[in-house]
Amino acid sequence: MIESSEIPQIRWVPPVYFLMWLVAGFALNSLLPTITLAGPPATAAGILLAVTALGINQWSVRAFKAAQTPLYVRRPAAVMVTAGPYQYTRNPLYLSMALCMVAFALVADQLWLLLTAPLFFMVFNQRVIIPEERYLEMRFGHEYIVYKQAVARWV
Repeated sequence: MIESSEIPQIRWVPPVYFLMWLVAGFALNSLLPTITLAGPPATAAGILLAVTALGINQWSVRAFKAAQTPLYVRRPAAVMVTAGPYQYTRNPLYLSMALCMVAFALVADQLWLLLTAPLFFMVFNQRVIIPEERYLEMRFGHEYIVYKQAVARWV
């Protein structure tokens, strides 16, 4: 059995937060309809962002597989991943999720999703990223502290 100190203390896995944001955004749009976004240009920008998000996501997953460490936050990290996109951002998977959120809002023509994305990431930062960073600092010590100083949280 995995001890609670061996994994980040995160209530829900990251995709659950994403789904909660989607439900809240669509609910807000139902209750308080807004103007439409820019039509075809917004859709095109959304598709471009979605493709970019997917590329970053897959690059990140490959980096975890190459390092032979679990991607799932409910499993202990075997090693610290610093290759691939992790050279440029400490959270490429979450960056890809942020891009995907904006892409989804643009393609679905949902202004509330776009407007609530910053609030979502403030909550996500507190509930997922900070506990995850605390865990990684405890797990990898000085090595992670040096990495944090060298690589930005986002970009």
